[in-house]
Amino acid sequence: GDLLTFYMYRVVSDEVYPPINVNTANIGGVLWYLHHEVVIQYPRKFDITRVMRMKVQMRATKPLLDLAMNFGPRTAFDSGQCTGPFVCGRNTEGGNQPKFCNGAFDKNNEADILAMSGKPYEGSYEYSKFGYHVGCNNLGEYPFPTYKVFYPRAAWYSLPGACLSEVFSKRTPQCKAQEPGGLCEGTPTGAGNCTWSYEVMGEVSLDELVGQAVDELHKSGGREYDPIADKGHKFSFWDGINNTDANAKRIKALQKLFAEKFPNQALDEDIPSPPCDFNFGTFYKEFWYKDPFSGKCEDAKVGSACADSVKWGISDGIYVHPEWFPGLTSNSTFKDFQRLFYAQGKAACPYRPCDEPVVDAPRNDDDEGFGNTTSTLPGPEVEPEKEEADDQVEARCSTTPVSSRRGDSTMSSCRRRHSSPSFADSDQFGALWTCDETSNAMRCDPVKADLAQASPCLASPVSRRRRAGLMLACRRRQSTPGLWDSDSLEDLWTCNQQADEMMCKVVEVQ
Repeated sequence: GDLLTFYMYRVVSDEVYPPINVNTANIGGVLWYLHHEVVIQYPRKFDITRVMRMKVQMRATKPLLDLAMNFGPRTAFDSGQCTGPFVCGRNTEGGNQPKFCNGAFDKNNEADILAMSGKPYEGSYEYSKFGYHVGCNNLGEYPFPTYKVFYPRAAWYSLPGACLSEVFSKRTPQCKAQEPGGLCEGTPTGAGNCTWSYEVMGEVSLDELVGQAVDELHKSGGREYDPIADKGHKFSFWDGINNTDANAKRIKALQKLFAEKFPNQALDEDIPSPPCDFNFGTFYKEFWYKDPFSGKCEDAKVGSACADSVKWGISDGIYVHPEWFPGLTSNSTFKDFQRLFYAQGKAACPYRPCDEPVVDAPRNDDDEGFGNTTSTLPGPEVEPEKEEADDQVEARCSTTPVSSRRGDSTMSSCRRRHSSPSFADSDQFGALWTCDETSNAMRCDPVKADLAQASPCLASPVSRRRRAGLMLACRRRQSTPGLWDSDSLEDLWTCNQQADEMMCKVVEVQ
């Protein structure tokens, strides 16, 4: 993902502590908070006296980028403890929808937020699946405030650090190791435990901003702001809380004050906060699905529409459109894909697979997790015939050489076939060894290899996309003058222009 660099602001008292496990804001968001929460009383709430500015660098995790987001949901912090809201199950009245709980995450809720694989998230869905991401919300949208806001582009953020499940006074080395948070030194990498870094840039006092010492104002019988009258007494800086023009002037006043006090720093206008692109419906999409572990079960039969749909999802769909497969990865099983299609209500898969989730298992930090997603779980007791089959699988993988990674002379990371233009690939379709892009490693998978041999689409390589020069989008034959197409009309693989991707005419599933 792209490295984002911008200013964040937070209000503080004379007591200074690091901006870790806290909420921050852009310049409109910090003024909204001051106006609605702080200056409505005297002394000011929490004895706040200053506005601090810091330059933040952040990079989104891959699970967020797969959903076309840089930010996850903003969570609240109270004395360093993350208090949600966290998704804690499904509300089923009137149709499925996510259920939310406030307060610190309750591990008893893990059984109600199982991944599609049936494995529990280690902690909250928000941070276990998507890493310790920077959260945001546009004021006026989920989670708070959800009513109309009159400060332009106002946004709040959450900055998760180590041991976010406990208040500052109860943080322990063990907790910090189990919950490392997203703060890291240097440039964030986008790993689940390295999503943001910061540099304190300076501060201005509230008295400087409003142009008068608030203590002197109140000694003279004045008042900074009366929320009932929507104005001050002997004072006018905060008059008109729902006046957009007046709020814009207050934003300009704070920008000007920082510019005057720190003339060598970039202006707030020059490195504006990026759009808060958190999408509630997309992020929590799977909680609108049917319960994937209830209802009639029937394993998809070879040659059925469900089996063909699953095969396509495993071989191509998860790579071309990962956002269509929430909760799954390139390592997910055949039954994981069937379960997802069932939960999504796909007509091809009317039944869930016949297996039960295992919900009590130790964490394996080598598995996809923090963050990545889930823990590795022990399976059922293996019968002798199954052990013999597993031995045969292991032998096939150990005696078959690993095909070279896909890449040019300077690229070391592996890629799925046709995932990037201009790269060569020595892997044959249906080879035992293919690229797992999530972990950037070659994986042996005899099951997928056998499936590839059983399906004409999986056994046939994808023909080259039709393009001219550096054009990446595919086109139907003769749809645009001047473009060539290497696909024969009889080829299984042709261009689906609506989806802008190559599709198999036999297994054309979305």
